[in-house]
Amino acid sequence: MRHISVREFKNGLSHYLHRARAGEQIIVTVRGQAIVKLIPTKPSVISEKLSQMVQSGAAHWAGGKPQGSRRPVRITGRKLSDLVIQCRQ
Repeated sequence: MRHISVREFKNGLSHYLHRARAGEQIIVTVRGQAIVKLIPTKPSVISEKLSQMVQSGAAHWAGGKPQGSRRPVRITGRKLSDLVIQCRQ
């Protein structure tokens, strides 16, 4: 467990949040007195289920953001924005 001052915590906030996410517990102090204990949260039920699906092969994740469909849906007919404009007239 690491002890750091408020100033150090403020200046390296992202760094300490990444360390906490990795599992490290961090104590933030003011003038030597502990005021906050930064600990990682438990993974949510959804993230646990998703990781189980990836491990079992039911889902695939390459680690990036969703890119959208390779075959996007083709929309025929009038645009919704045109219909809204027509209704406002």
